[in-house]
Amino acid sequence: MNPVFVITVLLWLSVAGLAFAVMKRAAFWREGRATTAGAYGWANLLTIPKRYFVDLHHVVARDPYIAKTHVATAGGAILAMALVFLNYGLAIYSPWLDKLIFVAAIIMLVGAVFVWKRRNAKDVPARLSRGPWDSLPWLLGSFALGLALFMLLPASWMSGALAIIIALLIAAGDTR
Repeated sequence: MNPVFVITVLLWLSVAGLAFAVMKRAAFWREGRATTAGAYGWANLLTIPKRYFVDLHHVVARDPYIAKTHVATAGGAILAMALVFLNYGLAIYSPWLDKLIFVAAIIMLVGAVFVWKRRNAKDVPARLSRGPWDSLPWLLGSFALGLALFMLLPASWMSGALAIIIALLIAAGDTR
């Protein structure tokens, strides 16, 4: 079996896993407090992009350090995932798109390093979310590093050892 085809299959299995996780999360939300009639629907669904792209970015923009970090991390992640879906989800397998994925992964990795530096600084801001969020730099960095290595190394060089290294990085970042 072609290793690149495996990536396409794993990509779509991941999408199925994400759909399952969203349905599970929706079941948790249904157990919460009651809402007013008509609270759900297209009108509210369409407000989500504004909430994220405007409201969240206004909060992030208050701190110039984290604003730049957020642009690198989130921008690199969104670009990398979009390019992976384009190249592997649609089975294009373009070497040029692989190079762009590598660049996006490196940008994300740089952002994840700065997230890690902020969360492990001596003077961590009180407004910074703690607890499970402290594993965020490890998770982001593991994803970015794994993606960058996959784009850098030929598929035939990928081995179980690399998978074990990435799994160990993820496990080291899971502080729950």
